Amino acid sequence: MITKTIFLAGVLTAGLSAESAPSSHQTVTGVAKECSTHIEAALELAEGEASNLANLVTRLRTLGFGQTPPPHPAHNKDSGSEKKELTEEERMIEEDHAAERAGRLKQMSKADIAFVQKLDLNKDFTLTSEEVVKSLQGQIGEAIDERLLVDQNQDRRLTGKEYSLSVPARGEVGEDGMDWHQRGHFKHEDSNGDGYVDEHELLANQASEMLQKAQQIHFVMELSTLDQNEDMVLEKEEVGDFLDEKLWEKLSATTGSIPTSSLWQQSYWLGGEQMAPSLRKK
Repeated sequence: MITKTIFLAGVLTAGLSAESAPSSHQTVTGVAKECSTHIEAALELAEGEASNLANLVTRLRTLGFGQTPPPHPAHNKDSGSEKKELTEEERMIEEDHAAERAGRLKQMSKADIAFVQKLDLNKDFTLTSEEVVKSLQGQIGEAIDERLLVDQNQDRRLTGKEYSLSVPARGEVGEDGMDWHQRGHFKHEDSNGDGYVDEHELLANQASEMLQKAQQIHFVMELSTLDQNEDMVLEKEEVGDFLDEKLWEKLSATTGSIPTSSLWQQSYWLGGEQMAPSLRKK
């Protein structure tokens, strides 16, 4: 994730002391339960039986779920910012970043589908609250364990050199054991700047991404129910006060309305803190 979301109670923040911070198990459980409430709400909004995953996925697909997301707004070349003269090296770096982002967008759409599929532990296309929580706990734990496979001294934190083993180099490796590409990823994940990416930072990043995805599923399902005349286009009058003015303008900026078939793409880069106020109204 390019932007970190602010997620709800039970998640670690940089300001917590070691004594006051919840344990990893408490954090994972808290996030899994919070995600579950959003998934359950989305299930209830899908047609048919409230626990039917197939109905939810069918409905989500009509809203654009599973399609390649748009580029992040910060990477929009038409953003209006002035383009400076680039050196040959800077141009190569920019082109490499663009290619990496394009590949990552395709992976994101596949990851979205996998996220929902994994919720159904027994593969019966029906979800229970307990099943969703258990699945999410497992997904978070597996993701962190996978990231820590390069933890050579097994201290549950990654140095730059260890971190570089999981990120491909794009240029000359420096004295810190990383090139510019690896270093950029490392600094992004080392949120407290202490020179390590530790288990708590990995947990916070993974939990944040997962909660944001659950919120988005709930968010687009709620929005889709506001299409009162069923013309597959949301107008401002239909949305009412569900979205505040700034969020409406953000989502409808291109056409002045929001096609329901692109709700997933339109909302893809919203942070959890942007969606939460609307969801609390329900």
